[in-house]
Amino acid sequence: LAEVEILLERVCVAIERLPIARSEVRTVGEQLQLNGEAFRVQGLLHWGYYPDLLGPDPAPDVLRAEIAAMQARGFNLLKACLWLPPHRFLDVCDEMGMAVWIEYPRWAHPLAGDVAAYRDFVEHDAAHPCVILRTLTCENDSVDAASVDQVLAWIDEVVPGAVVNDNSAWLGCNHRPAFW
Repeated sequence: LAEVEILLERVCVAIERLPIARSEVRTVGEQLQLNGEAFRVQGLLHWGYYPDLLGPDPAPDVLRAEIAAMQARGFNLLKACLWLPPHRFLDVCDEMGMAVWIEYPRWAHPLAGDVAAYRDFVEHDAAHPCVILRTLTCENDSVDAASVDQVLAWIDEVVPGAVVNDNSAWLGCNHRPAFW
């Protein structure tokens, strides 16, 4: 037991608490505001498709060039459609000021009582100020309002004031639409 305690003392040098950077996002009527100013979405749908890679995780310099090309064409937001961008992807978006809308990869999954499925997603992206919009699912007509309320309440605890839609398609299926 004494050897284990000594080993732990050598491994743990310090614990530091750091603030999480955030963007303030609000909907005011039909307007989306980012940090108190009107934000006119000029967005691109991004599937995370990089055919020369095994997954959606390009090197930071590749991503910087991709985002710079998007911004040069006037785009200010990319929608990560049904995939969860890796941290270094979101780090570069944070660095370059590219807003991100994440549509969680839960296409057509039932949402009933499934708060746990969203914990990892939200904890993954909560520290990235570039993530300004979130969608729980896509094209899902089997979502019930009670489950949506449960998931939205939990997200609001983790990311207070987050702008979240329960569904990004089938406009008649949204139970708690925060934006259109």
